[in-house]
Amino acid sequence: MLLTFFVVASTTACGSLSDSSKSLPAGVVTIEYGYLEGKAIPFIITEQQIAGSPNWHYGQVLPLSIDQAVEVASKELAQDVGSANDWRLLAVRLERVCPCGSYTPSINIDLKWYYVVEFGAQSKAKQIGSTPNSFRIPVLLNGQTIRAQGIRRPS
Repeated sequence: MLLTFFVVASTTACGSLSDSSKSLPAGVVTIEYGYLEGKAIPFIITEQQIAGSPNWHYGQVLPLSIDQAVEVASKELAQDVGSANDWRLLAVRLERVCPCGSYTPSINIDLKWYYVVEFGAQSKAKQIGSTPNSFRIPVLLNGQTIRAQGIRRPS
């Protein structure tokens, strides 16, 4: 089966955490956000994490398939919310690492990419306000997921 996909440029929310009392930790390269029960949930990608991920050139085979990225992101989602059964896959994007603000990484990030696997809650029961529950879980090309910050994980 031939699978065709497009590399899409998109904007990540960089520059600050949603809680203005917190500053960005040293070495933060980029931040993705999810939303759970009306609260922004940051997924912080650090330079150290990116350094351990393989480079990728357009035209080469990706070191991690879309299926693999969705599989590891689904496991991460289940750890974050307790059960992935109430969530559905909305999108999978391949994004080039783009540093936050004026941050200059000490490594060359021109060939560093990651997937963003987005899930949406099927039920609006726990949705607060107009922001739907969604998780945008970054998955590095080495298969490492980026953990959500500031949520209490179900036991």
